[in-house]
Amino acid sequence: MSDFTFDPEHIAQFKTGVSVRRVWASLGNEKHTGNPEAWVFCYEPLFSPETDIEGALNIRSVHVAGRHRLRLAVYVASDMAQQQALEALKLRFPDLADQIRLQNISAIPVRDVAIRIDDLSLLDGVRLVETKFQPRSIFTMQIEYDNADDEGAIRQVIENSTLDYTYTFSAKKRSDNLVTIKNEDIKRSRLYTTLYGPASNDEDHLRAYVHRDDVRDLTRGILSEVKITGIIEDPERFKYDFVETILQRYSDRVTYESDQLDRVKDQTYNADDLKPSTISKALNDAFTKEEDEWHLTTGSSGKLSTKASWGKVFSGELGGEASFSKDELTKKLRDRGIKIAFEGEKIVAKSIDLEQLSVKELTSASDVTSLVSFVSGLVKGEERGSIELWRVSQDRLGVLESGDHEEYWTQEILSFRQEFIGLVGAFPFGEGLPNGWLPCDGSVLRRVEHAALYGRIGDLYGAPSDDEVAAEGGDSVSNWFKLPDYRGQFLRGHQGDRRFIDEQEDSTRMPRAAFTVAGKGTHGHVLRVPANGNDTSRVVTGGTASAAGGMIDMTSSISGDGGHSHTVKGGDPETRPRNMAVRYAIRAK
Repeated sequence: MSDFTFDPEHIAQFKTGVSVRRVWASLGNEKHTGNPEAWVFCYEPLFSPETDIEGALNIRSVHVAGRHRLRLAVYVASDMAQQQALEALKLRFPDLADQIRLQNISAIPVRDVAIRIDDLSLLDGVRLVETKFQPRSIFTMQIEYDNADDEGAIRQVIENSTLDYTYTFSAKKRSDNLVTIKNEDIKRSRLYTTLYGPASNDEDHLRAYVHRDDVRDLTRGILSEVKITGIIEDPERFKYDFVETILQRYSDRVTYESDQLDRVKDQTYNADDLKPSTISKALNDAFTKEEDEWHLTTGSSGKLSTKASWGKVFSGELGGEASFSKDELTKKLRDRGIKIAFEGEKIVAKSIDLEQLSVKELTSASDVTSLVSFVSGLVKGEERGSIELWRVSQDRLGVLESGDHEEYWTQEILSFRQEFIGLVGAFPFGEGLPNGWLPCDGSVLRRVEHAALYGRIGDLYGAPSDDEVAAEGGDSVSNWFKLPDYRGQFLRGHQGDRRFIDEQEDSTRMPRAAFTVAGKGTHGHVLRVPANGNDTSRVVTGGTASAAGGMIDMTSSISGDGGHSHTVKGGDPETRPRNMAVRYAIRAK
């Protein structure tokens, strides 16, 4: 069984009952920085004995080859703990939550487990048989006995026994040297005051051109020049070296040949010593060709050290006397940002890389922080502890681990409760919901305090508003989630073409039996028309009536429905079936 190698600093934790289990990341994860699906994690072993639904030890009676045995299983790992560890890691890495794999999470491997049952020897014909052990999940203790009448006494002995365990691990100690410089203090440093002079007069783009080794030289005395705050865990390796951070944030690397360098000479620190022609002369003064190699003597290395910082650093790295092939010398100078060629017996510098440093941004952007981590060699570790099983029978809630005095809920009860987290129930009373239930009233909850529930419903019911979180005294909205709000709602079985949270507005469908109107609406209308002289019986069916005629009333009977409308009155404010009010609540723990 291979050990799990990790950084001793845990990266997450989760709660099991009233205790907390820590989670560590494998040091091998560093090889898969861009692939979280390959990350591996381990959590602290549970050492939780199996219990029945009431929390008592679940000691099973079995028969093996005609022999009586009592068996008790003790969990090292469980599916529930694995899921809880995953939820804790999702909170730790929210942007990668959907990439971390459940199957890559397990308990730290346990090497061995010893069981101490002091009173077992007092019973005749009773013995502890070989323990069945699965290092990553469960182990089982079995006691064999001859007389069936001894079962009650043996159960009592088991309940009063102590289980000792040991598990091993491998770890590498990580130390961090973290230092920060305030930008406003950088103006007092030699780096800023020296480069501000050759920088451009353009206030928006104050740029200085400087060789990488010169930047190192200018930052060497920064400790005494600016105020530095930080945490130093490894003083022996600590260096006030901000070069990498400064260059990465404030500069671009540019390459200049001799004629190009003349154009930015006034903005270049040590410009005269950085000209390719000057570099060529310094190299040819220091190196001599001997057959197919270029040779540097102890005396000639001093000629390089006088030529700006690149020469000092280069000669210091070379040490004393040394010989190089063309390729070796070319590579070493290339590492210094200097490109060379060989023309006969001469070395010719073709170009030099400089850092185009934005001096103004050096003090206007965020503070400069340098973090350097050191990892020690592999360290073997061992953890020991014990569980007094009698405590499970006494309080029927959990076991007490004597090593660090933590109470553990039994695995059986935890698994049972975990299965029902997210369940919605209807309660026929308004106040005093049972323990573990919360009203479905749209309240907002902290994700970290209800990680298991959030793992089930997530943000299905929308993100909380700033006002809702502020009313609960909360901070960032991203740390909260919402419960469903079922107040005043009828719940309906889910159909595949709708989402769970889709809310339908009020609606009334057409009746299955069509409405009818009694009678056909037979009725009459009076039509007043002009009469033709004194002939009142004449009906004008068209044309224009005589101006001299009077008016007569004609009654016309209309058969059929006719075009007309009726106003229907009465009814209730809403359409609803017969109902009674209940209070919907969701299982949270």
